[in-house]
Amino acid sequence: MRTLRLCVVGAEGGVDYARALSRFDALTCIYDMDVNKAKEFASMYGISYYTSLEEMIASKPDGLVIATPADTHLSIIASVIEQCKNIFLVRPVGGSFRECREIVAMAKKSKAMLVPGYIERFNPLLNKTREVVDSRRYGRILLLEIQSGMMKSKRFNSSLLYDVALDDIDAALYMLNAYPDTVFAVGSMEKAIAITLGFRDGRVACITSNNIKRFRRITITMENGMVRCDLVRQEIDVDGDSGSNYVIKMEEREEPISSAMRNFIDAIEGRDKPKVSVNDALLIEKVADSALLSSRIGSQIYIHIQQDDVVNSSSNSSSGSG
Repeated sequence: MRTLRLCVVGAEGGVDYARALSRFDALTCIYDMDVNKAKEFASMYGISYYTSLEEMIASKPDGLVIATPADTHLSIIASVIEQCKNIFLVRPVGGSFRECREIVAMAKKSKAMLVPGYIERFNPLLNKTREVVDSRRYGRILLLEIQSGMMKSKRFNSSLLYDVALDDIDAALYMLNAYPDTVFAVGSMEKAIAITLGFRDGRVACITSNNIKRFRRITITMENGMVRCDLVRQEIDVDGDSGSNYVIKMEEREEPISSAMRNFIDAIEGRDKPKVSVNDALLIEKVADSALLSSRIGSQIYIHIQQDDVVNSSSNSSSGSG
């Protein structure tokens, strides 16, 4: 079987993805509008570089990892989707929920495999925490609290909501395995924000994010105990009401980005399906859009899932390197 030829779109945002792809011998080229960034990136990995999307697509890569600012995704996807059918799109999918829907619709129409880059679902500590929760040893979840912060923007987006809180919204929906009915958000999109998600069965998720200090903690209150997860220290503290307390430390682990790239490669070659679906992205980004609206008008938003908000589950499961 021949080696896959994958191209990273966006030098600055694609650094970590390129490093992961190089470990799998799948990195072939880099595209960036800035010729100096493209050259530097290419020389680092000994690959080709392009400053023209048309020339990059003409080289016929098997797949793209698009790691540019979110407000460029729609135009880039429109330019490449007919020629390249395997695309990993670093989150958020769109610069807005409307753009997210447009991009997903384009992928469905062209029968492309679009993989949203929500890499937290590949975080081994988060998956281990969900394993503890799903065991139901401590009953059902009553309250989920996520606190996070970072010192500077890492994804070039326009607000704290998309730079930090978006991953927390994803983590909340993933841990609760449910979709909220209500969203209420307050705070500054530049410094600190608090988001409350209400679920039909009475469960609540509270998310607080800031850009002052780097940390990430999840506290899960259950019927018969608590689970605390520190994603920076890579520790899980389980506190059962019957005295069954213990700590789980993750020693050896694969980086979430590496796991995400492995999954993308396996999906292209038909060995696996994408772990994150376009429906996941649509629902996450609808919650984020509702949180943004709530913070602007100062009121709770009721979320209604419409038929147009989800797509057929097979729309991003087609694969093949072409």
